[in-house]
Amino acid sequence: MQPVDTRASIAPAQLIVIAHRGASGYRPEHTVSSYQLAIEQGADFIEPDLVMTKDGVLIARHENEISTTTDVAERSEFANRRTTKTIDDEVFEGWFTEDFTLEELKTLKARERRPELRPDNVAMNDQDTILTLDEVIAIAKTASIKMGRTIGIYPELKHPHYHESLGFDMVDTLLTSLDQAGWNHRDAPVYVQCFWPQPLMEIATKSTVKRIFLATRWQPDETVMARYGLDYWPDLQSQSGLQALSQFADGIGPSVDLLIDRAADGTIAPSTLLQNAKQEGLKLHPWGVNAEPSLLPTFIQSNPTVEAWNGVDERAAINWYQMVFELGVDGMFTDYPDLSIRARSNLVSSDSP
Repeated sequence: MQPVDTRASIAPAQLIVIAHRGASGYRPEHTVSSYQLAIEQGADFIEPDLVMTKDGVLIARHENEISTTTDVAERSEFANRRTTKTIDDEVFEGWFTEDFTLEELKTLKARERRPELRPDNVAMNDQDTILTLDEVIAIAKTASIKMGRTIGIYPELKHPHYHESLGFDMVDTLLTSLDQAGWNHRDAPVYVQCFWPQPLMEIATKSTVKRIFLATRWQPDETVMARYGLDYWPDLQSQSGLQALSQFADGIGPSVDLLIDRAADGTIAPSTLLQNAKQEGLKLHPWGVNAEPSLLPTFIQSNPTVEAWNGVDERAAINWYQMVFELGVDGMFTDYPDLSIRARSNLVSSDSP
């Protein structure tokens, strides 16, 4: 086997499969077991959501509020840390990573965040600890050598303005970790993603690492924009907005419903956003491409084949994933990397002579 250059990028022409918090359809998210299974299933990238500890370390958690993703609520020694906070104009009650040192967080055990949706994952609760970004990078590098192929990371900066208000610099902390890994360059197997433009703009001035702007139908109101100094928010429905976005991002990570329109015959067709983004040369990596019927876009849920799904129907899910690939996207976030890989393989097979 030829040695793998763990500094190298993944082939740009390849449709990429991004393991959304690992193989989170099969394992509690953001855990060693979730990331390792995703890699074994063929994922090209593993995705850590990043929040910060009290002592300024980036860790992989879905949110900084951790009552649903760890056993913290059952830990009597941390009972007095329960509190209420307002984060990006939403009120949350629970336990927050920024109130714990890394050493304290390492004593907690990870749990399935959506037990009602994925009850089988509950059996794997309390087996894994919280990972740092540096540990996620190490998982990807070690697996690249073991598997004989490059595996990248696709970190998301969560609540950057909130963390900034606490005195944390998420961008510089991230770039320091990428520097140490030898991954702070254009060809590194790394995409950095964020729902907020400003961190991506800042990264663009400090690094050539690839950047993706995350998007949903939600946009901040004028009050929120003023509070965070957001004098710019990309208008994804206009060509000029996408042109402006291309100055600081290499692509868009949109919720999948933004990329599809319903054709008259009930099939899906590329949306105007998708067509305009491709015209601007922007990468398209949709998220929310899930296998559970209840998580599908509304009009897809009404499709008769979807209504017949019982839990995760592999054949139906693969067909759905293939439909998304065929829209012309460049990759997708998935909780089920194996099913996405099989959908991608179907595309290759159908193109063969």
